Amino acid sequence: MGEEHLEPGQDLIALVRRAQTGDGEAFTQLFHQLHQPVLNYIYRTVGDRQAAEDITQDAFIRAHERVEAFSDRPQESCEVAGILYL
Repeated sequence: MGEEHLEPGQDLIALVRRAQTGDGEAFTQLFHQLHQPVLNYIYRTVGDRQAAEDITQDAFIRAHERVEAFSDRPQESCEVAGILYL
């Protein structure tokens, strides 16, 4: 199975909207695009690789469960990664 990765400049919000309609492939693409940057950020914050991996996993599980709550309105979200903090 070939995994499609986002190229720079692709619209992450469009992927979120697709994921909100139940498109699992769209969420998979979001995961592949955002996982490493989120993991790196959390690792720099907590300083422990295993803890960072656990927190990142929990964040993506939570994002998947609550993707429908994401809004792309500027006052509610500064970036697509905001879905990880819902």
